[in-house]
Amino acid sequence: MLLSHRKTHFFAFAVLSVLLSLCFIAGIVLRPDYTIATSPETTSLFEEAGFVIATEEEAIASTTLKSSSISLEAATQFDSRDRLVLILKPNRPILSPDLLMYWDETASKPEELGDRALLLGSLAGTSRRQFILPDAIAENDGYLILYSQTGQELLAAWEFPSELKP
Repeated sequence: MLLSHRKTHFFAFAVLSVLLSLCFIAGIVLRPDYTIATSPETTSLFEEAGFVIATEEEAIASTTLKSSSISLEAATQFDSRDRLVLILKPNRPILSPDLLMYWDETASKPEELGDRALLLGSLAGTSRRQFILPDAIAENDGYLILYSQTGQELLAAWEFPSELKP
């Protein structure tokens, strides 16, 4: 390489290293602030997306739902819009894929998932899940159904406890 080209490349790399460093620092300094998810401004966004905003201190009642191999801690409470919310937390992992929680307004314990069963949501892992319950649950008896979508089988059905109703 010629000496003049070496000098040009040297100065070009020196200028680029300074400019890129300045651009990086400017990008860090000038980046926008994002609202923290726990701030009051985000509550309405979470409610619009269907998430339940509720605290454990407001619980109406709690009980344990048990079947042969499945145990769930269940509680109900009202959310910020006065809707009844069911809170479920598995005591240990449930070893079935694609678990869905349904509510079925039937008089007897179901052996299979009925056509009128209402999907409440997904239940996976051992973390706490919150489901908005239909208004009809206060007046009618029914069953909570745990169903494996992949296995196409009903894993457990519990009569909705009367103490969890408002």
